[in-house]
Amino acid sequence: MKKILLIDTNFGFTADVESRMLLEDSDTFEIIIRNQADRVEDAIEAEKPDELLINANLLSSHPTWDFGIPVKTYAKDVEGVDQSHKKNIPCYGVIQMAGDLLSAIESNAVVSVSQVKEKKVTEKQKKEAAVKPEIPVSTPAQEPVKNEQQPSQVNPSDMSQFFAEHAEEFMKFMMQQAGGTPPVQEPAQPEKSVEPIEPEEFKQNAFPDKDINEKKNMEPAQDTAPETGMDIRSRMEAARKREEEENRRNQMAERKEQNEAMQQVEEDLGHVKKPAKVITVFSAKGGVGKTTIACELATFLSLTNHGKGKFRVCLVDYDLMFGDILSTLNFNPNQANMMDWIADLDKKHKAGQEWNAISYDAGQIERFLQKKEESGLYSLIAPITNFDYMKISNEEIVNLCGTMLRNIVENGDFDFVIVDTGNNIEDATYVSLERADEILLILTQSMNSANCNNNFLNTMNHLEFDLSKIRIVINKAKPAKGVGISVNELQEALKNPVTNQPFECYAKIKDNDAVQNAENVGEPMVYKSSHEFTKSIGEVAHHVIGDTFVLAKPKKKRFSFFRKNK
Repeated sequence: MKKILLIDTNFGFTADVESRMLLEDSDTFEIIIRNQADRVEDAIEAEKPDELLINANLLSSHPTWDFGIPVKTYAKDVEGVDQSHKKNIPCYGVIQMAGDLLSAIESNAVVSVSQVKEKKVTEKQKKEAAVKPEIPVSTPAQEPVKNEQQPSQVNPSDMSQFFAEHAEEFMKFMMQQAGGTPPVQEPAQPEKSVEPIEPEEFKQNAFPDKDINEKKNMEPAQDTAPETGMDIRSRMEAARKREEEENRRNQMAERKEQNEAMQQVEEDLGHVKKPAKVITVFSAKGGVGKTTIACELATFLSLTNHGKGKFRVCLVDYDLMFGDILSTLNFNPNQANMMDWIADLDKKHKAGQEWNAISYDAGQIERFLQKKEESGLYSLIAPITNFDYMKISNEEIVNLCGTMLRNIVENGDFDFVIVDTGNNIEDATYVSLERADEILLILTQSMNSANCNNNFLNTMNHLEFDLSKIRIVINKAKPAKGVGISVNELQEALKNPVTNQPFECYAKIKDNDAVQNAENVGEPMVYKSSHEFTKSIGEVAHHVIGDTFVLAKPKKKRFSFFRKNK
């Protein structure tokens, strides 16, 4: 079976391709999809495909597409086909639907630019012919079909008398056909043995000799419906428009049903990319291991296999004054950090863009993030120094942090966003608490920790905050004999002020000096998959994911023993 690596940044189109592949179950080729053109080399190295297939609009993203395997393209327009041929790359032509692409691959239907242009002209002519109105052509009235029980023809000389007798019936018939007022039911009359006459034939025969000759070169008089005062042609035109409008409404309703059905299928197949799930890690008391839990959980999730690869995770440091993610995970202080993004946002806002209208795609967002190659974890690093943080005005900090988090969650193509916070409920921290799907409240067996977090809960309840999002994690757990407060007592004491019930506890993580040692060298503890601490973080991750998972082994780590401090 041929293995094809497809590169296209249009997520909707590639999701449709995946759906079609599942439904058609091809046994001749397999398609592996990637939505980022800047990581083609990594994908080729990882998947070892037999052929590379790329959207022609992405050809300019690489100076060359010579990766040692055959390359083909498909285009969204004629210009894309032309660009493919200029680069001497075979092209399947203009492809709008996923099914068309699969058919082209199956039949190896490579096309030339001239073929595409000729097809486009032909389709245009067909469309013009379809909408071109037909001009009615007058044709002689056909003679009535002879049969043995009716006369072979109607004598024109008798038509004046026939019209006088049946004029009212004919008028009501025409009004009914035009959608006018339904005629009043007349008493049944004896049937007459007269051949039915079509309207056009009736019009020609109803005015013999004199009437027709006098009106030959004149505009025909309009028949007026006595019930409404409107002419027959206007009534017929109105009826036609009503019918067209009804057909249009029916078509729209049918398309809506089809779209809803397709949307449901895509959701069932898992192809509809939803916004990332946001987990905000918070504690009103410092020193409880909040940043450690955030970093370890984010790394664990990024190593977790969900059946179609590993989760894409972004760790956000919203402790703007004293963020520790940089040193905890040994990120590079000389590479991207939050101040780079803030400068770009400030430029866009001063140019007139509203905060809620500023949008970035996944590739643009990654320019402001750092990535750990060992785990695949992305991170938005807090300002490197307090002096950098002081450059941000208090008036804009909420808008800046809200815009960054919104773009990461909605446009970053991530599965999870883990947010580390300061031990306050101001500015960036409150933004992350509001945006959170779940809040991990970190506690230790300390009265100070319990009092601070209890005050936090009462304050948030007073602000009518949704406290149902809160889950607790008890960190550095020790036997009650050594600290005076048991884990269960702490859990029972800290209750939801709305329900007066204890919060759900995701994990009770035992105190372990090895965790501190791992932080000192910038290597996450969860790299040791068999360690007791890793299993505790796995409990938290299991709740967050809500499904089964497989912990992957990290790549071989390379780091320097001499790191720059903040």
